[in-house]
Amino acid sequence: ATTVLGLTLVAGLADQQLNPNNPRDFDFRGALEQIRSEARPGDTVLYAPDYLRDVVGYYSPGVRAEPLSHAQAHGLPSKGHIFLMGSFLDDPGIAAQVGSGRYALDQRPHRLIRTINRKRIHIWEYS
Repeated sequence: ATTVLGLTLVAGLADQQLNPNNPRDFDFRGALEQIRSEARPGDTVLYAPDYLRDVVGYYSPGVRAEPLSHAQAHGLPSKGHIFLMGSFLDDPGIAAQVGSGRYALDQRPHRLIRTINRKRIHIWEYS
């Protein structure tokens, strides 16, 4: 029983280290610290996928943030800069959601200012 438990733990560790979606391979801290340092009152961070809520809240306290899906359902912000942060874009559903969000933000009154690419994270800044 001890050997089986040990092998299970080793297999789990190997899976965690070799998993291509390991969160340590994503630069959430760097991306959100950059946004936090540049964001001003009235700016908003929209993010996808929705399950990044805790990560966004942890690394960018005090910055107004909401899931992209919520903003799409209730209306995109019309004032201030908008930072659209997308990750896990290899998932077709998330990529489609971010694509439709970018399309909506490209419509007036928003204007794409720049894009920021971090390790496995993409950010689009709109004014």
